[in-house]
Amino acid sequence: MPMPRGGAADPRTVGIAAWSLAHGFATLLLTRNLDDALAGRDPGEAFRSLAGLLGAARPGDAEAE
Repeated sequence: MPMPRGGAADPRTVGIAAWSLAHGFATLLLTRNLDDALAGRDPGEAFRSLAGLLGAARPGDAEAE
């Protein structure tokens, strides 16, 4: 499910990414593996911050032009 370079992502790929992030975060939260990382921070706020990163990365950002 590659994302076209410089183009819009396939909606199914975006959905999988969002679902994966939410599922992984919830699992880590429920198993208390985020206790130290969150350090008392509201889990909902922490998740919203992480979810915002999904739109921040663009194809080719990590590649040398």
